[in-house]
Amino acid sequence: MTQEEIQAFMEKLQQSKDESREEEKGEGAVKPVRFPPIKPEGIREIKSSLVHFEDITVKIYAELGQTSIKIKDLLNLEAGSVLELNKAAGESVDVYINDRHFARGEILVTNDYFAVRLNKILRPGHKLSERVQEGK
Repeated sequence: MTQEEIQAFMEKLQQSKDESREEEKGEGAVKPVRFPPIKPEGIREIKSSLVHFEDITVKIYAELGQTSIKIKDLLNLEAGSVLELNKAAGESVDVYINDRHFARGEILVTNDYFAVRLNKILRPGHKLSERVQEGK
């Protein structure tokens, strides 16, 4: 610090002492408090894109229907056996991504392959009870 800075500091200190004495006597004015601006430290902006997610593999499958059978009937299944499901032909199918119900769709055949056209994408947190209420 230079001599001038020290002198200015001492004058400021003396002035604040005088003001505090005046306030003790009840003669001082109330001054608003001024705080320095808050600058969060250690927080930085992360810039990235979806490139990191391009190589992630997910399991997607369509459930055509369900059935329950007894173990003895399961053991008697062989090639060509027919299992009756709880859905009729032409009904919508449920589409799952990593075992979470994601959408509803319809079965199509394109270029000799089965495909599913998505008709409704479900909102996150869609529960099984809501599926039943929709008239599944």
